[in-house]
Amino acid sequence: MFELPNKECEFEALMPSRLVLGSHQGTGKTTAVSLLPNCLNVDLESGGDGYGGFQFNLKREMEKFNSKNPDSPLNPVGALRMLVHSLREANAKKGDFVYDFMSIDTTTQLQVIAALKATAMFKKTVIGQGMEKKGNIITDVVSELPEGGGYLWLHKAWTELYEELKGLVRYGIIFLAHTKQGSLLKQGQNVSARDLDITGKLKLDLLRDCQASGFLYRKDENTVVVSFKSDERDLTTKSRCKHLANEEFEFSKFNPATGELTVYWNLIYPDWVKSPITKKVQ
Repeated sequence: MFELPNKECEFEALMPSRLVLGSHQGTGKTTAVSLLPNCLNVDLESGGDGYGGFQFNLKREMEKFNSKNPDSPLNPVGALRMLVHSLREANAKKGDFVYDFMSIDTTTQLQVIAALKATAMFKKTVIGQGMEKKGNIITDVVSELPEGGGYLWLHKAWTELYEELKGLVRYGIIFLAHTKQGSLLKQGQNVSARDLDITGKLKLDLLRDCQASGFLYRKDENTVVVSFKSDERDLTTKSRCKHLANEEFEFSKFNPATGELTVYWNLIYPDWVKSPITKKVQ
């Protein structure tokens, strides 16, 4: 028998150990995480060159490995798996977490890797092997399986990759996401709305599991604002963390006179980051 609760729980301050930050390209997502203390930025788009912090370019490291191991080359799925194993081994060797935070840059490219994994998983099935024997070679399970059958495999592959990324750092993982214009039905009419640039069910699972999801936008040339405000024209922003719920504030500020950028990670992670971070970026 289970022991049932005999008293009400108190509300507690919750830090977003899983956070989504979405924006249009060029808003400053990668720059911001490069200033977050002891954060490993997993660059899946080869867009992190020239930034500070701990940058791990998955494509570049994969190419280095493949040049040294031509008989057993990695694809992006294998490279991401090797990174996960490398982090686990480094943590075990240290007897503690090597990094406090990790960012995935970006979820759009993580979905591309999940699609590769999904295709490989399907090709190992009886049906997939039967199709291959008949000369029907599947190269992209999402677009090539009839009646949307590939999305089942994409969701399974995404879930496996996502779960592997958990528990690798001390505090939190940040998913950097591109945004797009989506739509929703309001009073029988389609209304444009801001959305994440990943497939529907993957997006729903990501937002359901993460404690907070914010949208970055430029207030002016030197100021970036983060919004966690819920809005009927926004399909992404939300927070289960009381200190972020329905909040909007300046997230980063660039001083052109000094070339310094200040990022207010302390407002998102007040228990883990005690003050704003300022660094010279120009």
